[in-house]
Amino acid sequence: MAIEALSGYIPKVAWSGPIKEEPTMIPLDLDHEIKASGLTQEDIELLRNHSAGVLSFYDFAKMWVDSESVDKGDGKRGYSLGLSNDLRLYPYASIAYDLYHWEEGYEMYDISVERGQEDPSEYLEAITATDKPIVFFVPRDIHSRIGSTRDEMLWFLRNANSGNARNSYFVFGLYSIIDKETYLTKIPKHREPQQAKMTDMMRNPQRYISR
Repeated sequence: MAIEALSGYIPKVAWSGPIKEEPTMIPLDLDHEIKASGLTQEDIELLRNHSAGVLSFYDFAKMWVDSESVDKGDGKRGYSLGLSNDLRLYPYASIAYDLYHWEEGYEMYDISVERGQEDPSEYLEAITATDKPIVFFVPRDIHSRIGSTRDEMLWFLRNANSGNARNSYFVFGLYSIIDKETYLTKIPKHREPQQAKMTDMMRNPQRYISR
Protein backbone atom coordinates (compact mmCIF):
# COMPACT_ATOMS: atom_id res chain seq x y z
CA MET A 1 0.00 0.00 0.00
CA ALA A 2 1.50 3.36 -0.99
CA ILE A 3 1.99 6.18 1.48
CA GLU A 4 -0.81 8.07 -0.23
CA ALA A 5 -3.18 5.33 0.92
CA LEU A 6 -2.64 6.50 4.49
CA SER A 7 -4.00 9.94 3.65
CA GLY A 8 -7.27 8.94 5.25
CA TYR A 9 -5.59 9.19 8.62
CA ILE A 10 -4.80 12.90 8.16
CA PRO A 11 -7.21 14.90 10.29
CA LYS A 12 -9.29 17.66 8.70
CA VAL A 13 -9.20 20.72 10.92
CA ALA A 14 -10.22 24.29 10.26
CA TRP A 15 -7.53 26.61 8.90
CA SER A 16 -6.48 29.02 11.65
CA GLY A 17 -4.00 31.20 9.79
CA PRO A 18 -0.31 30.86 8.86
CA ILE A 19 2.14 28.91 10.97
CA LYS A 20 4.13 31.58 12.82
CA GLU A 21 6.76 29.51 14.62
CA GLU A 22 8.27 26.06 14.69
CA PRO A 23 6.54 23.42 16.81
CA THR A 24 8.36 22.10 19.85
CA MET A 25 8.48 18.54 21.12
CA ILE A 26 8.19 17.62 24.78
CA PRO A 27 11.15 15.97 26.57
CA LEU A 28 10.49 12.43 27.79
CA ASP A 29 11.45 10.44 30.86
CA LEU A 30 11.44 6.71 30.11
CA ASP A 31 10.72 5.64 33.69
CA HIS A 32 7.76 8.02 33.85
CA GLU A 33 6.34 6.78 30.54
CA ILE A 34 6.75 3.15 31.61
CA LYS A 35 4.89 3.82 34.85
CA ALA A 36 2.18 5.71 32.94
CA SER A 37 1.73 2.76 30.59
CA GLY A 38 0.23 0.66 33.37
CA LEU A 39 2.67 -2.20 32.82
CA THR A 40 4.20 -3.70 35.94
CA GLN A 41 7.91 -3.90 36.67
CA GLU A 42 7.66 -7.65 36.09
CA ASP A 43 6.14 -6.98 32.65
CA ILE A 44 8.97 -4.60 31.75
CA GLU A 45 11.65 -7.02 32.91
CA LEU A 46 10.04 -9.77 30.83
CA LEU A 47 10.05 -7.55 27.74
CA ARG A 48 13.62 -6.38 28.37
CA ASN A 49 14.87 -9.93 28.72
CA HIS A 50 13.08 -11.35 25.69
CA SER A 51 12.78 -8.52 23.14
CA ALA A 52 15.02 -6.37 20.97
CA GLY A 53 14.65 -3.50 23.41
CA VAL A 54 12.57 -1.30 25.69
CA LEU A 55 13.25 2.32 24.73
CA SER A 56 11.97 5.86 24.95
CA PHE A 57 10.65 7.28 21.71
CA TYR A 58 13.64 9.59 21.26
CA ASP A 59 16.19 6.83 21.87
CA PHE A 60 14.35 4.64 19.39
CA ALA A 61 14.23 7.41 16.78
CA LYS A 62 17.99 7.96 16.94
CA MET A 63 18.76 4.24 16.85
CA TRP A 64 16.36 3.56 13.98
CA VAL A 65 17.48 6.45 11.77
CA ASP A 66 21.16 5.76 12.46
CA SER A 67 20.71 2.14 11.36
CA GLU A 68 19.00 2.86 8.05
CA SER A 69 22.01 1.73 6.05
CA VAL A 70 21.34 -1.85 7.19
CA ASP A 71 19.87 -3.95 4.37
CA LYS A 72 16.11 -4.21 5.00
CA GLY A 73 15.44 -6.86 2.36
CA ASP A 74 12.21 -6.72 0.39
CA GLY A 75 9.48 -4.23 1.23
CA LYS A 76 9.45 -1.93 4.22
CA ARG A 77 11.82 -2.19 7.18
CA GLY A 78 9.34 -3.74 9.56
CA TYR A 79 5.89 -3.62 11.15
CA SER A 80 4.35 -1.18 13.59
CA LEU A 81 1.71 -1.57 16.29
CA GLY A 82 0.01 1.25 18.13
CA LEU A 83 -2.96 3.59 18.47
CA SER A 84 -4.33 5.35 15.40
CA ASN A 85 -6.28 8.05 17.19
CA ASP A 86 -3.84 10.11 19.27
CA LEU A 87 -3.14 13.17 17.08
CA ARG A 88 -2.29 10.76 14.24
CA LEU A 89 1.18 10.24 15.70
CA TYR A 90 1.16 6.49 15.11
CA PRO A 91 0.41 6.66 11.36
CA TYR A 92 3.04 9.36 10.91
CA ALA A 93 5.61 7.32 12.84
CA SER A 94 4.87 4.36 10.56
CA ILE A 95 5.53 6.56 7.51
CA ALA A 96 8.65 8.21 8.95
CA TYR A 97 10.28 4.91 9.92
CA ASP A 98 9.23 2.91 6.85
CA LEU A 99 7.03 0.49 8.79
CA TYR A 100 3.91 -1.38 7.74
CA HIS A 101 0.97 0.23 9.54
CA TRP A 102 -1.34 -2.42 11.00
CA GLU A 103 -3.93 -1.86 8.26
CA GLU A 104 -1.30 -2.50 5.60
CA GLY A 105 -0.21 -5.60 7.48
CA TYR A 106 -3.73 -6.97 7.71
CA GLU A 107 -4.10 -6.52 3.96
CA MET A 108 -0.78 -8.28 3.27
CA TYR A 109 -1.83 -11.30 5.30
CA ASP A 110 -5.44 -11.25 4.07
CA ILE A 111 -6.83 -10.62 7.54
CA SER A 112 -10.04 -8.60 7.75
CA VAL A 113 -10.06 -5.65 10.12
CA GLU A 114 -12.98 -7.19 12.01
CA ARG A 115 -11.16 -10.51 12.47
CA GLY A 116 -7.88 -8.88 13.41
CA GLN A 117 -9.46 -6.52 15.90
CA GLU A 118 -11.41 -9.32 17.55
CA ASP A 119 -8.36 -11.56 17.91
CA PRO A 120 -4.91 -10.18 16.97
CA SER A 121 -3.10 -13.49 17.52
CA GLU A 122 -3.27 -14.55 13.86
CA TYR A 123 -1.59 -11.34 12.71
CA LEU A 124 0.98 -11.32 15.51
CA GLU A 125 1.94 -14.94 14.86
CA ALA A 126 2.43 -14.09 11.18
CA ILE A 127 4.63 -11.02 11.64
CA THR A 128 6.71 -12.41 14.52
CA ALA A 129 7.55 -15.41 12.31
CA THR A 130 9.36 -13.08 9.88
CA ASP A 131 12.87 -11.68 10.30
CA LYS A 132 11.62 -8.10 10.15
CA PRO A 133 11.51 -6.02 13.32
CA ILE A 134 8.25 -5.05 14.98
CA VAL A 135 7.91 -1.67 16.66
CA PHE A 136 5.19 -1.47 19.31
CA PHE A 137 4.45 2.15 20.22
CA VAL A 138 3.09 1.60 23.72
CA PRO A 139 0.41 4.07 24.91
CA ARG A 140 -0.30 5.21 28.43
CA ASP A 141 -2.89 3.27 30.47
CA ILE A 142 -2.77 0.38 28.04
CA HIS A 143 -4.92 -1.94 30.13
CA SER A 144 -7.78 0.58 30.17
CA ARG A 145 -7.95 0.62 26.36
CA ILE A 146 -10.51 -1.88 25.18
CA GLY A 147 -9.39 -3.15 21.81
CA SER A 148 -6.58 -4.65 19.82
CA THR A 149 -3.69 -2.56 21.23
CA ARG A 150 -4.29 -3.87 24.73
CA ASP A 151 -4.83 -7.41 23.40
CA GLU A 152 -1.61 -7.20 21.37
CA MET A 153 0.36 -6.31 24.49
CA LEU A 154 -1.24 -9.15 26.44
CA TRP A 155 -0.27 -11.52 23.63
CA PHE A 156 3.37 -10.44 23.82
CA LEU A 157 3.40 -10.80 27.60
CA ARG A 158 2.01 -14.33 27.29
CA ASN A 159 4.38 -15.35 24.50
CA ALA A 160 7.62 -13.47 25.17
CA ASN A 161 9.22 -16.49 26.85
CA SER A 162 8.68 -18.47 23.66
CA GLY A 163 10.90 -16.13 21.65
CA ASN A 164 8.04 -14.40 19.84
CA ALA A 165 9.21 -10.95 20.95
CA ARG A 166 12.85 -11.39 19.96
CA ASN A 167 12.62 -8.94 17.01
CA SER A 168 10.27 -6.51 18.75
CA TYR A 169 10.98 -3.06 20.13
CA PHE A 170 8.69 -1.66 22.81
CA VAL A 171 8.76 2.12 22.49
CA PHE A 172 7.34 4.43 25.15
CA GLY A 173 6.38 8.09 24.86
CA LEU A 174 5.29 8.55 21.23
CA TYR A 175 1.89 9.89 22.26
CA SER A 176 3.48 12.41 24.65
CA ILE A 177 5.89 14.15 22.27
CA ILE A 178 3.54 17.00 21.33
CA ASP A 179 0.38 18.39 22.89
CA LYS A 180 -2.91 19.06 21.16
CA GLU A 181 -2.44 22.84 21.10
CA THR A 182 0.90 22.48 19.31
CA TYR A 183 -0.63 20.05 16.83
CA LEU A 184 -3.53 22.36 16.01
CA THR A 185 -1.66 25.68 15.92
CA LYS A 186 1.90 24.92 14.76
CA ILE A 187 1.60 21.96 12.41
CA PRO A 188 0.55 22.69 8.80
CA LYS A 189 -3.07 21.81 8.09
CA HIS A 190 -2.80 20.67 4.48
CA ARG A 191 -1.82 17.06 3.86
CA GLU A 192 1.51 17.32 2.05
CA PRO A 193 3.18 20.00 4.24
CA GLN A 194 1.70 18.35 7.34
CA GLN A 195 3.18 14.98 6.41
CA ALA A 196 6.53 16.60 5.57
CA LYS A 197 6.69 18.45 8.91
CA MET A 198 5.59 15.47 11.00
CA THR A 199 8.03 13.18 9.21
CA ASP A 200 10.89 15.60 9.85
CA MET A 201 9.91 15.84 13.52
CA MET A 202 9.82 12.06 13.84
CA ARG A 203 13.16 11.58 12.13
CA ASN A 204 14.99 14.58 13.64
CA PRO A 205 13.44 15.21 17.05
CA GLN A 206 16.63 16.80 18.38
CA ARG A 207 15.81 19.87 16.26
CA TYR A 208 12.47 20.34 17.98
CA ILE A 209 12.79 19.21 21.61
CA SER A 210 12.13 22.11 23.97
CA ARG A 211 14.94 22.91 26.36
